[in-house]
Amino acid sequence: MRPIVFRILSILLRPLSWLYGIVVRCRNLLYDRQLLKSYTFSRQVISVGNLTVGGTGKTPLVKWLAEELRREGLRPGIVSRGYGRSSKDMLVVHDGVKLQVNVSAAGDEPFLLARQLKNIPIVVDSNRVRGIRKLLEQFPVDVVILDDGFQHRRAARDLDLLLFNSRETGKHYVLIPSGRLREPLSGASRASLLVYTKSTDHKLPDVHSRLTQFTTAPAVTAGLQPELIRYSAGDLQTVQDLPVNPFAFCGIGDPGSFTAMTEQLGIQPGGVLFFRDHQVYSAQVLHKLEKEIRTAGCGAILTTEKDLVKLPDDFLESFEVFAIRIELSWTPRERKIISALLKRTIV
Repeated sequence: MRPIVFRILSILLRPLSWLYGIVVRCRNLLYDRQLLKSYTFSRQVISVGNLTVGGTGKTPLVKWLAEELRREGLRPGIVSRGYGRSSKDMLVVHDGVKLQVNVSAAGDEPFLLARQLKNIPIVVDSNRVRGIRKLLEQFPVDVVILDDGFQHRRAARDLDLLLFNSRETGKHYVLIPSGRLREPLSGASRASLLVYTKSTDHKLPDVHSRLTQFTTAPAVTAGLQPELIRYSAGDLQTVQDLPVNPFAFCGIGDPGSFTAMTEQLGIQPGGVLFFRDHQVYSAQVLHKLEKEIRTAGCGAILTTEKDLVKLPDDFLESFEVFAIRIELSWTPRERKIISALLKRTIV
């Protein structure tokens, strides 16, 4: 019944998508003809973004890219909007030495990046131009990674990495609010590299044939390599022993990928609950979650590392806690393509 309701709702919202598309095309045209200004910077900028709303795996790619640039001897810094954060102004999340704020103020994804990367400066600001300037003024950064920056054209960039979820089908490629597209597929013409994430076979998905009419940018596929970690008293350790029938839950843009990774690890959940993307785990939400866990009779819980950083200690202390950490996997050919692109433009 629900798929029918969603299809009807999508049809009813289609006129709004047409109006939205007109606005987006006009805005892009103004930037293309330089009637709206893009600001350049003293250091090179790499944007990691997408055409659809959420669920493409930007955070794992930002992490991988920061580590790759660091391996090349560069000093990267990250600027993000910090979606869902409680703070409003520009904020330094990590100063390259230690975390400066909590997850609520930073936003879940910048906070997670700061925890994982440990010594890379990270700034959040809804005004990306101001955020980049702050990063460059305050920290010795060689290259800026602009998280979720594809539509933020006020900030000029030297490379645009455009991500697509390989799991999505053509029905998703309709403009919001009827579909998931932030802008028309023709926006891919601005991409330097197409990255198809969450690939299981490293084959280009069907949507690639639609995009080749707009861009000649090279394309690569990225697989997701899940890693099971265990949380105990604030410490995270990689583990091999699987939890027995844990209660699995998450609040991410593509919960289907969480289910797929759970299966890939060989874990059979005793119960499952999905929340909306960037879920805030308020007292009310935690009460509901704990009730579901107890009803399912589960003593262990399984979630994503992104969700884990938002859960309070007093909640976690009630269970055995496991989480899935995501790493990207590339073929040697794909690594060579990305490396050549970085060296030609950045390194």
